[in-house]
Amino acid sequence: MCWSCRSTRGSADRKFIPGAVHKIRKLAELREQHRLNYRIEVDGGVALDTVAEVVRAGAEILVAGNAVSVKAIQQVTRKNC
Repeated sequence: MCWSCRSTRGSADRKFIPGAVHKIRKLAELREQHRLNYRIEVDGGVALDTVAEVVRAGAEILVAGNAVSVKAIQQVTRKNC
């Protein structure tokens, strides 16, 4: 597994570092080019507004601490129901 912390370390509710998408994409390309067997995990800043871009870049395992909260779930429910 390739683990990538993509926010400023040390506190909850951290913002995603946009430049990380390039690194995630590069890891996915290297895996494919060299026929390697690893999974890409992203920890830090994964939230409703970043999850699609991170997955499109190649991440497969996402750590979403504060993004998964009662408030976030209520917001998604209101938008989609």
